[in-house]
Amino acid sequence: MRHDTQFSVVCLGTGKGASMVYDGNCSPGYVLCIDNHPVILFGAGYGVTRQCLRYFGVIPLNIFIFSNRSHMSAELPVIIAVESCKGRRLRIVASEAVMSCIWEHRLAEIHSRIKDFKADNRDGVCDFVAIPSSGIPPDLNLPPYHLPGVAAVSLLVFDTSAAEASCGVCVLQNGHPLVVLTGDCAYNPGLHCAILRMAPVAILDGRRNASRDHASFTDILRAVENCGVVPRRVFIGQYGQPWEAPPVVKDGIVFPIVEGAVVVLGERLVVSRVSMPSAVEKEAENTDKRDEVEVQPTALTRSRHADPCAHAEVRPVKVFIINNESPDTPPAILMVQQLRNMTQVKQRVSELLHLRPVGALFSAETGQRLTSLSQFTHGMRVVATKIGGRPLEDLPAPRLNERQQVVVVPEKPLEGDSSLSVEMREYMQRAHQALRGRVGYEGLVSVDPATPHDNGVGVVSSVGGPSAGINSQSQIRVALSPETPHVMEDVGVAGREKSSRGGTAYSLRFTTLGA
Repeated sequence: MRHDTQFSVVCLGTGKGASMVYDGNCSPGYVLCIDNHPVILFGAGYGVTRQCLRYFGVIPLNIFIFSNRSHMSAELPVIIAVESCKGRRLRIVASEAVMSCIWEHRLAEIHSRIKDFKADNRDGVCDFVAIPSSGIPPDLNLPPYHLPGVAAVSLLVFDTSAAEASCGVCVLQNGHPLVVLTGDCAYNPGLHCAILRMAPVAILDGRRNASRDHASFTDILRAVENCGVVPRRVFIGQYGQPWEAPPVVKDGIVFPIVEGAVVVLGERLVVSRVSMPSAVEKEAENTDKRDEVEVQPTALTRSRHADPCAHAEVRPVKVFIINNESPDTPPAILMVQQLRNMTQVKQRVSELLHLRPVGALFSAETGQRLTSLSQFTHGMRVVATKIGGRPLEDLPAPRLNERQQVVVVPEKPLEGDSSLSVEMREYMQRAHQALRGRVGYEGLVSVDPATPHDNGVGVVSSVGGPSAGINSQSQIRVALSPETPHVMEDVGVAGREKSSRGGTAYSLRFTTLGA
C-alpha cells in the first residue's frame, strides 16, 4: 500500500432505532474509504443502503454488522439478495455471537439462497466471517482479522454491553490502530476506558439519557476524563435528530458526528480558510483543462508529513445535482467534501444522474460556471449539462424538501357587510355540501365571524360524514385538520354554541399546498 494512502470514515446517518421508520432519518451507518473508494460499510439498518448509494453509487463488498437489531441490520437480507443477483459476492463480518443471531433470525428469509454458511469454498452467495471477539474488556493481544483483498487493513472485534448481542470494531493499518467504532454499548466504566485507549479516533454511540443499550453524553465525557490516555478526538453518533445531538464543549475533544461528515484518519492536517475573495473569482476563470488539476477543499490542506495519530473532520458540503436534460426529475445528492478535484465530481455526477458525457456544471441560483471545489457551498443547487445536450435554461423552483417556501395568499375584497368574500362563500357552500353528503344543496354554510380561531381554522356546523379533501374552482384546498377524528364526535355544548347552527362541529384548515 502506498505511503500517501488516505483513510477516511464517512458518516451516513445518526438515527436512533425508530428514526427512519417514524422520522425518515437514516439509521447509524459509516463507510471506511481508502483514497475516497468505499471499502467497508459499517451497519445495514433502515435507510443505510439508499444513503450509501446516494453518496458512493455502490455498496462496498465488505459489510460489518454491530448487532442483529433493526437499526443495525434490517436491510442486510435485501442487500445480499440484490447484490448477489448482480454477480457481486459480499463479505459479511461480525463477532461470533452477533453472526449467530443474524443467521438464525435476520437472514431466515434468504436461507434458501445461501447454500453453505460457514464454508470456506465458493458455494454460497456471499462469505460470512464470524470473528472470535476479545470479550469485555477487549483483549488487544488477540490476533486481528486481515481483510482479504485490502492490503494492510485488519479488524479487531470486541464485545460490548447491551441488551442484545452486540460488538464493536477497531480498524488497523499495518497493525497501527486508526479508528474504533461501536454500535450498541451501554455505559461500562472499564469497557469505555478500554475502548477510548484502542485508537486515536473513537466513534461511539450515545444518547441524552443512558439506557441498557447506550451510554449517556455525560457518561462518555466522564469516561474521556478518566481513561488516562486521552484520544485525539471522540465523536458521538446514533443520537437521533440534529437537535438531539450532544452539546459542543469549547476546547473539548468530544463532538457530535453529523450526516455526511468525513473523518480523515492517519494524517496530520491543517485547517485553513480562503479569506481572499479574489481566489474564487480567479478559479471561476479557469478552463476545463484546469478542472483536471487536483484541488483540495478549501477547508482542508494536507501537510507533507504523515502522522498515524493525527486526524481531522471535514464538515459536509451537500449539494443537489439537477439534470439539465430532465430538470423536472428529483435532484440527486452529492457530498462534495469527499472528492479531490472536478474530474471526480463529474464522474460522480455521471454515476448519479446516468448522464454521459457530463459537460459543464453551473450554479442554479446565479448561473455561474463551477470550475473549482471551492465554489461549492452546503445546500447549493447545481445544474449538470451534457456535452451536445440541451442548452442551459431557467430551472423550476426548488422542491419543498430542498428549501422552505413561504406562500403569501392575497386578501380578497369583502362583499358588502358580509364577513366572507363571494369566492369564499361559494367555496364554503361546496364544502358544506360535501360534508353533509348532499349534492345541489343551495344553502350557505354558517361560519361565526366573531369567533377567532388560531391558524386560520373556522368552525363549520354539519351533521354529515367527513370528506378527506375538497377542491374548489378557486384552487383553494380544504382538509380536515389532523386532530379531527375520522368518525366525528360531538365537541360538546361549548363547541355547538360557537356555531350558528346545531349539529357536530368540524374544523377545517385552509392551505394552498397542491394548488
